[in-house]
Amino acid sequence: MADKIREKQLYEALKSKHIGLGNEETTRTEYISNIKRDTYASLVAHPAMLEFLSNTYNKPRQIVHTEMIEKMIRPMETNK
Repeated sequence: MADKIREKQLYEALKSKHIGLGNEETTRTEYISNIKRDTYASLVAHPAMLEFLSNTYNKPRQIVHTEMIEKMIRPMETNK
């Protein structure tokens, strides 16, 4: 019984810390949208990854940075 209470408390703590986890009412689209936005935010926040992407896309870093931020703002398209 104590294990179930501890697990529920741990889950609630993680859920409050990581908002993107969602809950039982979160739709598939919302969840995927959160994952994509978190990924773009992480890529923008790490200069080495941004440099890698700019080399991959053969574009200047600032343009890739701006495109990633714009992708975070736009509605997400999902594949089913």
